[in-house]
Amino acid sequence: MKSNLMLTTICIIFIFLTCGNNVETAKVEVIDGVQCIHCSAIPMHPKKTVVFEEELTIGEEDESGEVILFQPGSYVVDSKGNIYIGDRSDQKIKIFDSNGVYLKSFGGKGSGPGEFQNIGRMYWLPDGRLIVTDYRSRRTSFFKTDGEFLNSFQWKTFLSGVYLTTDSSFTCEENDYGEDKKLYIKTFNFKVEELLNYGEFTPVGFHTLRSGDMSFAISLPYDSKSVFRGDQKKQWLYHCFNNEYTIEVYDQEGKLFKKSTDHTNQFLSLK
Repeated sequence: MKSNLMLTTICIIFIFLTCGNNVETAKVEVIDGVQCIHCSAIPMHPKKTVVFEEELTIGEEDESGEVILFQPGSYVVDSKGNIYIGDRSDQKIKIFDSNGVYLKSFGGKGSGPGEFQNIGRMYWLPDGRLIVTDYRSRRTSFFKTDGEFLNSFQWKTFLSGVYLTTDSSFTCEENDYGEDKKLYIKTFNFKVEELLNYGEFTPVGFHTLRSGDMSFAISLPYDSKSVFRGDQKKQWLYHCFNNEYTIEVYDQEGKLFKKSTDHTNQFLSLK
């Protein structure tokens, strides 16, 4: 019995070691001060999948049948689970509780304090204030969680896509729509004074289509462009191209310090 147990144990250890030798690890090297991670040709977790399950649906009408959502756009969720949805039709921000029950609205179409011409993105500041961008008015407005308007500032250039915030600054895209279109990622204070420049990146390309006397500008999904995400906790900025499997990571000072390339068309989780 003991010999059989020892033999079984030896076989298990041998299988474990054999399988371990077949698992390729990522190659890591430092080039010009940047940690470069090259993923293995064999996926580390080939059987892992992501399954999405619906938890909540917010309809167009409230419990009394009154239409409250016409053209929902961007949204954010506060610390209590309340959901804020920007409605492009009436330019109001609608607040729903964690169960999807309508609570109240604020804003409205106009150019006065707390009003919008074109609700863009919404973001939370660490101190709990809500900031809302308005692309057409070229300004950012500040609100309390209950929708009370606080103040706003006008953009000096065309800004979009806020990715990181502090109580006194925000990191976003700055777009130059001149003949030679350019895209920068910069950090500004709330007087729109530049604090940090991450550098120049690849802007979205637009194609012009004409039909009679009318023309349309569209962006095609397969065109090369930069894609960004921010890690609010670490204040890191992630950058990649939509048609490449490479992720660049910038620290709080705007310095590129990590780069991951995945040759298997699967992104590596950077920690």
